[in-house]
Amino acid sequence: MAIAQVTGPRGPRAVQHAVILAAGEGRRLGPLTRKTPKVMLPIDGKPLLEHLVTWCRRHGVRDIYVNLYHAANQIVNHFRDGEDFGVTMHYLYLSALRPPLMDIHYFSRMIPSAFYVLYGDVATVVDLSLVAADHLQHGADATIVVRETDHPHDSDLLVIGQGRRIQSIIHKGEWDGRTAAMGNVGCYVLEPTLLETTPYQGQGDFMDGLFEVVRDNARLLAHQSKAWMLDIGTPERYARAQREFPAAVSTVPTDPS
Repeated sequence: MAIAQVTGPRGPRAVQHAVILAAGEGRRLGPLTRKTPKVMLPIDGKPLLEHLVTWCRRHGVRDIYVNLYHAANQIVNHFRDGEDFGVTMHYLYLSALRPPLMDIHYFSRMIPSAFYVLYGDVATVVDLSLVAADHLQHGADATIVVRETDHPHDSDLLVIGQGRRIQSIIHKGEWDGRTAAMGNVGCYVLEPTLLETTPYQGQGDFMDGLFEVVRDNARLLAHQSKAWMLDIGTPERYARAQREFPAAVSTVPTDPS
C-alpha cells in the first residue's frame, strides 16, 4: 500500500494532515459514554480513535487535528503529543458543542495543504491513499468518498456527473426514488484554500454549509469506495462494529513499507 504522492509543479505532494472529529457526546450509547468519549470506546482491544490515528499514520499522515468536548482529558491523556503513535497531535478544546464545519474552518487556517476529514465515531478501512491520489491527480478542491446505500431515504446523496464531478446534492428525506445517486459516507479530502474562500454558513453542515455553496465554482470530485465502514452511534451498531471490524482489518493487504 503506497502513500499517496504525486509530482506537481512544486515537487512531490502528499496528504500528511488529517482532522478527526471527536467532540460528540454519544448520548444514544447510554451509560457507555456517560464518562467516556464515544471515540474512546474499545473495538478489538483498542479505542476506536486509536485505530483511526494508526490508520492515518499508515497512510502517510504526520499531523492529526482533533476537536474535543466531552471527557476531553481521556483523549489527551491517551495520545498526549502523539509521539508514541508516530504523529503530532493538535487539539481544539470546545466549551460547547457546535457544528463540526466550524472546527474544520478553524483547523484549515493551520494546515498548509490538502487534508483528510474523518469522523471519530466511524470505524473504517477505507484506503485513504487511493482517495488522496485521486484528489491530487485530478486537482480537486474537495474529494468526497461515496458508496451505494441501502437506506437512501435517510441519507445525504450525491448525483455524480461526467468525470465524477458532483452534479447535485440530495439532502436527507428528499430522494425521489428515481434519481441515481450515491451515499455520502463522511470521509473527505479538502484543500484549505476551499475553506479560505468560503465563509462559514451559519449552522450549516458539510453538505449545505460547504459543498452546496461551492458546487458551481469549485472542483468537487466523488471517489467511490466499497471498503467496510460503520459508525458506532447506537448500541446495535457498536456491537456490530465489534463483531465485524477484526474481519474487515484482516482483508487489508499488509503495508509493504
